[in-house]
Amino acid sequence: IDLTVDEGVPSHCAWLGALLPELGFHVVPRIEFRADHSLVDNLVLPDLPPDYLPLPYQESHFDLFADAFTRIAPAAGGNGELYDPEKISIKSKELEPFNSFYAYEESTVELRKNIWMGVLHNQEIVGYSFCDIWRKGRQMIILELAVAHEHWGKGIGRYLTTRCMQNMKSHYGRPDSYFSIGTQRDNIRARDLYYRLGFSRDTLSTRASYSLK
Repeated sequence: IDLTVDEGVPSHCAWLGALLPELGFHVVPRIEFRADHSLVDNLVLPDLPPDYLPLPYQESHFDLFADAFTRIAPAAGGNGELYDPEKISIKSKELEPFNSFYAYEESTVELRKNIWMGVLHNQEIVGYSFCDIWRKGRQMIILELAVAHEHWGKGIGRYLTTRCMQNMKSHYGRPDSYFSIGTQRDNIRARDLYYRLGFSRDTLSTRASYSLK
């Protein structure tokens, strides 16, 4: 069972989020950010360190992205702490539908090629960003941004975020569109990055899952 609790008004939503752990749910408090599409016009794309190369998504790069997805994503949380083996197993299962990762109504491959991005080092992806276009083109969303722990502090997260925003606006931006991105509430590094880039806090929510096994 998976559900999301919006912690905005009315106040009983926050009360429900606090109750879920008592009912056996695993909960992940989230914070979502939002920015007008004009934000990216004021951002300068940072240089990557030497020996780090941008890698736009192509079908021929599938194996590299699939490896990065299961290798880097389990080290989420912002503090370099790995998921326990059970959570890694759950995350790895997400690879199964990877080739149709986040289904689109049309031009799936073209969209990925335009706005998905990786950073390559020693023939291995050490950071990536997956994006999508929601709400009939209004919402340009970075669904997942991840950098391998040992490569933190090199500006890769800032590069990926900025580059993906540029790509989304260039290919799919509209006058009424906006950017959005989110993270776990305890991921201080990600929160600080998004604030520094110019995002504003949008909503708070709690994602909850319950295993029936």
